[in-house]
Amino acid sequence: MKILVVDDSRVMRQIVARTLRQSGHGGHEIVEADTGRAGLEAVAAHRPDLVLSDWNMPEMSGLEFLEALRAAGDATPFGFVTSEGSSLMRAQGMAAGALFLIGKPFTAESFALHLDPVLGRGAAPAPTVVEDRVAGHMGLPERKEARDLLERLLGRDCAVDNGVGAPAPGEARSTTAEIVDDAGTVTALLVADHSLVVRAGACLSLTPAPAAEDLVRDGETTPPVRAAFGEVLNVFTSLFNGAGAPHVRLGRVWSDGEPVPHEVLAPMAGSLTRDDLTVTVSGYGAGRFSVVLPATMPSMAASGVA
Repeated sequence: MKILVVDDSRVMRQIVARTLRQSGHGGHEIVEADTGRAGLEAVAAHRPDLVLSDWNMPEMSGLEFLEALRAAGDATPFGFVTSEGSSLMRAQGMAAGALFLIGKPFTAESFALHLDPVLGRGAAPAPTVVEDRVAGHMGLPERKEARDLLERLLGRDCAVDNGVGAPAPGEARSTTAEIVDDAGTVTALLVADHSLVVRAGACLSLTPAPAAEDLVRDGETTPPVRAAFGEVLNVFTSLFNGAGAPHVRLGRVWSDGEPVPHEVLAPMAGSLTRDDLTVTVSGYGAGRFSVVLPATMPSMAASGVA
């Protein structure tokens, strides 16, 4: 059988392919596309037995891709693999004909549960939404949540501990990302030092650890490493989504110490609602990471790893 994977991130397409193998579907042919429009062309050219698509993509979103398929009379089984999952998105996806929605970072078990029936193994479940993530909340993510998410995404043991000397937004070679709500309001900042960007990005992009160490030493990155760390940030944002929490998504990202606009930094000034961490990726090493909420939000302490 043939599976079409549609995602604008090359790293995420690789992760989907890896999870397909881990879930027992490694024998199927995998075809890739990097936009919804390219996905339409791939469906016409390859006639896949299943489409796995991201939601947010340039040119044509995953939902628009699905709607275009159905409008053309194409009934190819279709599922979303996405880091977002607001109530509106879930309703839209199911109404358009999606069989399921699996959140990143996903597991081989969640893939097997929903792909086995479609690809000829097991009984077909009713169309449903699976949130393969922990419940979100308004405060700082618990450290155990962060650790579990990183381990599932990177496929390696990770430690999330107290940080010493938090990276500052715009610090030399650091990366700063904003998390925004549906109105575009910044609800949190994520800040990673160069060491973590390289070590986590190298792990996810399958860059060898010795090469990553050279990049850390030389203060450099590579496009695959930067792109992979972007996926780390994108997936980490899912910790802020879930039952009872307002929907948020990853906003702008400033890499390699790019200056962060004052209007983004100002609400965070003096915030006590923050968690400064040291994240260690097994086999790759450690880096610093901070999660900062606006100073006006109620303080909520992060829980330690059990």
